[in-house]
Amino acid sequence: MMKNPKITNSTCQQSKPGRRRKRFEEQSNAVLQEVTSHYLNSQDFNGISVLRLADRLKKPLQDVKAIVATLIETEVVGILDTRSDVNPAIIGLGFEPKEEQLKKLDRQALDHVYVYPRPTHLESVVDPAQYSSRPYVLDLALGQPQLSFRSFDLSVLEFYRNDPRYTYENRDIDGYIAISDEFYGSAEMPEKDKILLQSFGFSFDKNGNRAVAVFLRYLANLSSEHQQIWKAKELSGPRHLHPDYFKSSVVGDWGEGHPIFIVCSRDGPSKPDGDGYGPPQPF
Repeated sequence: MMKNPKITNSTCQQSKPGRRRKRFEEQSNAVLQEVTSHYLNSQDFNGISVLRLADRLKKPLQDVKAIVATLIETEVVGILDTRSDVNPAIIGLGFEPKEEQLKKLDRQALDHVYVYPRPTHLESVVDPAQYSSRPYVLDLALGQPQLSFRSFDLSVLEFYRNDPRYTYENRDIDGYIAISDEFYGSAEMPEKDKILLQSFGFSFDKNGNRAVAVFLRYLANLSSEHQQIWKAKELSGPRHLHPDYFKSSVVGDWGEGHPIFIVCSRDGPSKPDGDGYGPPQPF
């Protein structure tokens, strides 16, 4: 006959840390699940503020802050505020070092501190099949910054430049593509072709070869059919944005209007398109 185990005070004391640890892990999983669900189901792959997260989970703010801090340490989540990005409700350029992120949790205005799942976690929960025809939406779903850029063969512009249904403007530094008003209202124009590419610029490799550059945010707004058109023309390898396009689109400075031959003569550090975190690198 099996004897009942004798429970002593020391047994209870040893089990308490284990129970606390298990409870903390369960709460951490709940926080991570809520952050991830909000990000993937929001309209624009938005973060959730720390205050709203605590309210959603019905947890004390201090407890949620402690859990978020732990998740930042393991680089499963990241946070942004108005000091790190003009619009912290989206992942614009990426995240600061985790030491800087942790300091943000000690500030008062936690309604403007947003939490995001990081790629290391998203890669384990996002099903690429759900985005099979929308490769640039998939990139956002996997946590890529919205102002990371992709580079394309110049021939991709010919599709729109030669099609009278589209308004096409190229100012050497930047441009845009939009369905013309005449065809936008036409019942004969397929909805999939009523597109707007809000902005494109140019990037250059180390030899000065020019390519079309588009921020991920704008590519993701295209119809699935047009995302496939651009994907077929995407280039690999490190490239730099035209410095004036970088300043006008990212920094908000309209720049000096350098002609292309001056841009191509400059040397600068090399960085792949949209490789992760931090701003796109100009020359």
